[in-house]
Amino acid sequence: MALTVQKTILKRVYRITIIICIPVILLLSTQVNAVPPQISSTLKTKDETHPISMLINDNAMPPRQVLIHTNNKMHMLTNPFIEWQTHFGGQFDDEGEVVQETIDGGYIILSNFYAGDPSIVGAHLIKTDAQGNQQWDKVYTLYNQTHPYGYCLQQTTDGGYIIAGDAGDVWLLKTNTAGTVEWNKTYTHTDIEGYNSSFGWSVQQTTDDGYIIVSTLIINSSAKTGIIKTDSFGQMEWNKTYEDCIVYSRIIQTTDHGYAIIGTLGDNSGIDMILLKIDPHGNELWRHIYGKGHEYGFDGQQTADGGYIMTGYTTTYAKVEGDVWLVKTDSNGREEWNRSFDPIPLPYPYGQDDYGRSVQQTVDGGYIIGGHTWDYPYGTNVYAIKTDVLGKKQWDFLSDEQQCSDLCLCIRQTSDGGYILTGSSTLNSYGGFDVLLMKLKNVTLPSFEITNVTGGLTLKYTIRNNGDAPALAARCKLNFSAKTFLCPWLGSLTQFVDNFTGHSEVTITQPVIGFIGLIKPGTVTITITADNAPTETMTRPVKVFLFKVTIQH
Repeated sequence: MALTVQKTILKRVYRITIIICIPVILLLSTQVNAVPPQISSTLKTKDETHPISMLINDNAMPPRQVLIHTNNKMHMLTNPFIEWQTHFGGQFDDEGEVVQETIDGGYIILSNFYAGDPSIVGAHLIKTDAQGNQQWDKVYTLYNQTHPYGYCLQQTTDGGYIIAGDAGDVWLLKTNTAGTVEWNKTYTHTDIEGYNSSFGWSVQQTTDDGYIIVSTLIINSSAKTGIIKTDSFGQMEWNKTYEDCIVYSRIIQTTDHGYAIIGTLGDNSGIDMILLKIDPHGNELWRHIYGKGHEYGFDGQQTADGGYIMTGYTTTYAKVEGDVWLVKTDSNGREEWNRSFDPIPLPYPYGQDDYGRSVQQTVDGGYIIGGHTWDYPYGTNVYAIKTDVLGKKQWDFLSDEQQCSDLCLCIRQTSDGGYILTGSSTLNSYGGFDVLLMKLKNVTLPSFEITNVTGGLTLKYTIRNNGDAPALAARCKLNFSAKTFLCPWLGSLTQFVDNFTGHSEVTITQPVIGFIGLIKPGTVTITITADNAPTETMTRPVKVFLFKVTIQH
């Protein structure tokens, strides 16, 4: 049984489907052997005039105008997680695929636009400063013959950028720091019988300054996985083809100078997350499959301990329909633990699917996951999750735009401890949807402060959450050790605090009943704990007379 793959223009796929035993749709197979000439032009946009660049083919039709408007920035003061968000787009559909903080402290976004016309599809680089203000953008497109689509971006050691994607064959584009093309390559496999086309999922610069690319090859009516290793100028050094079809794949160079491929494998047993380890020459060393027939792998990386962290989508371990999935392995790919996540259930009658599209280990050893929820017919929302080193949730964020759909395809931690994410949004869109760039702040975890402890006929105290994140499963516990003449006052009382949001406080009142006797000394200890916060404790001496508690400060 062969796994077949359907490519779609723009990866805005809510219910992601890999079709088994259905012929593959034909992909563009036009060869591009020469580097198309670059031309520069200036386009009048809705907001201002700024230059863009295009790649055109010598034999193509005259260039068509591509209208790109500059960003519309909004400071979201009502959401404590968001520092700012901004959108980029034009009259076409635009979607951010990858974002990365650049060496100058700004951001680079790889996006793609689609005009509804098959001859107007293009990869788009957007460079911003640290506050999300656009500095420049470049459009790379080939008219009439091939239509490059960028899937992966990385800033290179020389300050430029490398892009991998699809131009009918695997496409690799190298630019300088200003986005100007240095070289442009496509890689074909005409030596393979039945070869139709191919496209690159992921690229990474290697320690020898070359590049490693993972791709999907369409051969006859089936799909296979390909690896291409190049030198620093994009000249192929070697390539390998694997019988399995691994899609949504990510390739990383490992600390032993080999490589690991993370993605989604479809075979006779179903669809599962896969981790495939190969040596420096592309020979398979081992593989591990995770899931029970309906799990997806979208992104991953090697962790500080030499293991691997991967994120995707699961129905097997989901609470409702489908949840974000996080899998941690050791250095040999053996699973150490897995976690599934979903946001607070939304009041939608049609169920909910949640996708983890991007994951990165954070400086504290934990993990940040970026993805989105999907609820028919309401659309999508950005969903970000921060965990500790064992995958225990510390906080999560769900965008709450009411009249639009947002999604996240990539999230990365920034040098200030915050997070930058990209995807798409229909909010204020000139077309169907625009590139979304959102900056989340360095979210502090809950920390508690106990104040205003008073006695009387009731015991009253105030607890403040000084962190940004809500306290998860917060609970307050009172322990009494006072004794009266007629009966001992021993034991504890626990009270749960719901919706204990960041930078808020709650006052708790506990009636004092059933304690009759003479004045006796003792203590009361107040302890507050939460799943994502350190414990805070306060002990005060008390005296009890009849029903009254006196606090001794």
